[in-house]
Amino acid sequence: PDLCQNPIHLFAPALLELATTKFDNGTDHFPATSLQFANLNSGLGVNNVIPGNLFASFNFRYNTLHTIASLENLVISILDKHKLKFTLKWQNSAKPFYTKPAKLYEVVTSTIKTNLGVTVEAKTDGGTSDGRFLIDVCSELLEFGLPNGFIHQINENIATIDLFNLTDTYYMILDKIFNG
Repeated sequence: PDLCQNPIHLFAPALLELATTKFDNGTDHFPATSLQFANLNSGLGVNNVIPGNLFASFNFRYNTLHTIASLENLVISILDKHKLKFTLKWQNSAKPFYTKPAKLYEVVTSTIKTNLGVTVEAKTDGGTSDGRFLIDVCSELLEFGLPNGFIHQINENIATIDLFNLTDTYYMILDKIFNG
């Protein structure tokens, strides 16, 4: 064992640094950037063989203070600093975006207040947004949907009344937009 290089042991200091790095303090419209490890995998599933490699999967939840390239460079510099041999495969599924609230925001927030009795709090910390597919073709973009207390977990579910309330509210929003 003294002649082997255990990739788990070698990666541990870099993992700690990556997981505890403070990337920024956020912006007026976005929370602070964070790096989230989603999977670490190494070894053969037995306890008497030192693994030959380690696979780590992570994602960034980042704001407009960063670019894909700046985050990639930061990760590479940390891995290089710890003298790790590595191969990285990058996949960018979403970039942060922000549109200034205007007429659509006014219609949606007033309808939500009227129909649901809820005062809207505009936030950008809801996670990966489907708005990323529309940002290049929309001058104003916002999202309004179901409560997300159970999203992205086993037994993801919603209350039936929430679905009916959402449908009614969408109808009222569309009616205001198209019929005044």
